[in-house]
Amino acid sequence: MSGKKDAFFINKDRIKYLLDLYELTEESFLVLFNGDRKRKISFDNFHRINAGAVGVDINYLKRLEKIFGCGLTWAAVKESAPIRKNRSIFFRKKSFNTDLDFYSKKVVSEYENLKFRIEALSHYVDFDLKDRINKVYTIGDSPATAAEEMNEEFDRIRRKLSADKIIKNGRDDKTYLSNLIRIFGELNIFIFEHLEAPVKKEKVSFDGFFISPNMIVVKRQQKYLRREIFTLLHEFAHYLLGVEEVDDDDDDRIFRVESAVEKWCHSFAFHFLLGREKQAFVALETADSGNDFDYAAVENIYDKTKLSIQAIYTNLLIGGKIGRIAYEKITDEINKNIRENEVKRKIAQDERKDSGAVVFGSPKPIVSNIFKELVVSNFFEGNINEPELRSFLNISQKCPIEDIVYS
Repeated sequence: MSGKKDAFFINKDRIKYLLDLYELTEESFLVLFNGDRKRKISFDNFHRINAGAVGVDINYLKRLEKIFGCGLTWAAVKESAPIRKNRSIFFRKKSFNTDLDFYSKKVVSEYENLKFRIEALSHYVDFDLKDRINKVYTIGDSPATAAEEMNEEFDRIRRKLSADKIIKNGRDDKTYLSNLIRIFGELNIFIFEHLEAPVKKEKVSFDGFFISPNMIVVKRQQKYLRREIFTLLHEFAHYLLGVEEVDDDDDDRIFRVESAVEKWCHSFAFHFLLGREKQAFVALETADSGNDFDYAAVENIYDKTKLSIQAIYTNLLIGGKIGRIAYEKITDEINKNIRENEVKRKIAQDERKDSGAVVFGSPKPIVSNIFKELVVSNFFEGNINEPELRSFLNISQKCPIEDIVYS
């Protein structure tokens, strides 16, 4: 606190906004705020500050900024707090398809702030953000039919981009994901990959989310891109329905929830990726120990699509073609192999480091082309400076500016 004339006075409505946004009591707020600091704010002083009886110094504002990422002077301006439902999904919905802790909510809120920056950047250069998908879908529509229709639209865009040599034609999962994000850009849909820093203790509890009108965020799945691809298409299904959501990719959740929307989105993503292998999937036998769980036929579908083995077996369970016990045995084995491969990858990486071999730096997210074009256009127009350009596009100072704006 401060008794100086230049002290800042807190806007109590804005503090109340933060408490409600993150579902914090005053007590839990103070626990977060005080942390392990020696000079702690007491409950009484917190109320005096909020009542405007005393001002605070810049360190108080810095502490709020560090915890909430709200901006240094956000809590001290006189303007009313933002209109809640306009500003955050957490005021538009109260329950989600994953359990969100404080850190996860903070990350979602950061992307929401980015959404408003995108709207401003679009306004500066007269960029039209309107929806480029003409058809409106509801859960009364067949998700399989919707997937077929969207596949046709995506194939049309893919052929054009390929002919113009804008996208590559590789069959690997990374190229497929990159091309998918590029196609979404043609439809005015902003896709962002969220990367978790390996050394960071806090991890998000979501795998993807859709925020209206046109932002989708998916967590990078590192070596298991097919999970990320499925999540991306699941969130795209939410976009088609116009239903905001924050999801995890727990396949078992589809059997626990009663949400018709979630089942529609899951089915859409599965059929979109199944594509021309629909008949092959329909032809799969009932999987049991007698036919080795029809693994050879499942693997054939895996090889010809971007579906994971687990996604195929999950939909066999939905269709009654595999028993629950057998399904759990198979998925346990899949997850065990994933964990073992991850351990092997880390060991191999450490061995390369120990041997002095060059180990490439941290992975970078795939940047949405539409977002990059919007940012670069604003840079050329003088609406943002070079540090802002680099921050938006996650570009280091070592990279020449020409390589950014002309690539």
